Amino acid sequence: MLLLYWGGFFLVSRYFVERSRPGLWAAAAVPFLPFVINFSGTLWKDALVFDCFLVAFAIVLHYFDRRRRVPAVPFALVLLLVTVGSLARYNSVLAAIPLVQFLFIAGSRSDAGWWRAWRSIALSSTVTIVLFVAGHAALTNWLRPEKVHHASRVYLFDLIGTSRQAHVNLVPGRWTEEERREMVTTCYAPRSFDFTWLKCDWVLQRVQDAGQWRQLPRHWRRAVQSHPLAYAAHRLAYVGTFFMKAHLVFNAEVTRESIDYGFTGNVIFRSISTAILGIAATRPWTMFFTQGFWFLAAPVVFLLHLFYRGRHPAATYPGLVASAAAALYTAPLAVVGLAHDFRYVYWGIGGCCLACAFALDGWWSARAQPVDADSTSPAIVATSLPTARHAVSPGDSMPAA
Repeated sequence: MLLLYWGGFFLVSRYFVERSRPGLWAAAAVPFLPFVINFSGTLWKDALVFDCFLVAFAIVLHYFDRRRRVPAVPFALVLLLVTVGSLARYNSVLAAIPLVQFLFIAGSRSDAGWWRAWRSIALSSTVTIVLFVAGHAALTNWLRPEKVHHASRVYLFDLIGTSRQAHVNLVPGRWTEEERREMVTTCYAPRSFDFTWLKCDWVLQRVQDAGQWRQLPRHWRRAVQSHPLAYAAHRLAYVGTFFMKAHLVFNAEVTRESIDYGFTGNVIFRSISTAILGIAATRPWTMFFTQGFWFLAAPVVFLLHLFYRGRHPAATYPGLVASAAAALYTAPLAVVGLAHDFRYVYWGIGGCCLACAFALDGWWSARAQPVDADSTSPAIVATSLPTARHAVSPGDSMPAA
C-alpha cells in the first residue's frame, strides 16, 4: 500500500515536469500535506481505496499526456485497481465512474462534444457496475464469507434517528416504554452509530434475536415513506456533525496487537504524530481536518472545473476527472454515512488536492504562453498543443496542417 501511495504520486508528478514549476511543486507537495499523509501506512479500507484510485488515475494520466490510448496490459491493470477500490467501501462505486471514463477517453479528443461525453459516461457507468457486481460475485463464490448483513447498521441508525425525530418507535420488535425512551436518548446521537453498538449492544442483539436484522431494509423503506421529514431531519443533523472535530490516525493509542507484531513508535513516527496533531489543533488549519470541509470543497472544485471547462485554462480535463471522483466519493456520505471518522473522506481529500494542482498548472502554463493579436487564445493553447517533450525541434519538419 505504501508502494502504491508513493508510486502513484511519483507518476502524477512526472506529468508536470515539463509543464510548469508551480504545478510540479503543488503535485509534489500533496503527498506530504498533513491531512493526506496522516493516513498513509494505515491498514484501512479507506487507504486501500485511495491508493488504488490514485495509481489508476496516474497510469491513465501517463498516456493522456502523450495523447495515446492505454495499451491492453495497463488497461487491464487500471480496471483491476478500480474494481478493488470500488469493492472496498460502499461509497466508492460512484467515484470509480470518472476514472473509468478517463481510461476510455485517453488518447482521444477531450473536447469532442456533449453527446459523446454523455455516451462515454453511460458506458463508464455500465462497465463500473458490471465490474463491481462481477467482483462481488467472484469473491463470494471463491472465499464464501459469512453473511452478517453489515449494511443493516446503517438502516438501524436511520430507524432510531427517525424515531427520535418523529416521536414514534420505528424499530421492529417488542420494546417497553422505558426501552424505547432509552433507545432514542442514551443509545443515539446524530454524530455516530457508535453510541448504539458500544453503549447499547442489547438493541442490536434484540433485533437479531427477533429475526429482524435481515429485514431492516424493508422497515427502513417504510419509515422513510411514512416519515420523510423526520428522516431528512435526522440525516441533516448527521451532516451537521461533519464540521466537528473528527478522529485522526494519531488520536488513537497504539494497540497491543501493533506492539506484539513489532511496531515501535520511533523518532520518525513521534515526529510525524506531533506535527499532525499540532497542526490539526491550530486554527485555521483545524477546518482541513473535518469531514465537512471536504464534503463541501469537493463538489465546489468540481463545479468550478465544469463551469469553466473550455473558458478558462485552469479547468483542465484531468482536474475535472479528479474533482468529479472526489465529489462522487464524499456526497453519498450524507445518505449512507454512520460515523464521524475523518478517514471516510480520504479519497475526497486526495482528488480535491490533485484537482487544485492541475488547475494551478493549467492557469500558469497558459499565463506563460506569449499571445498576440493573431494567435490562439491561452485556453486553447493550453489544451490543444502538445507538451514541451513533444514540441517540434528546429531540425524537424513541420507537418502539413
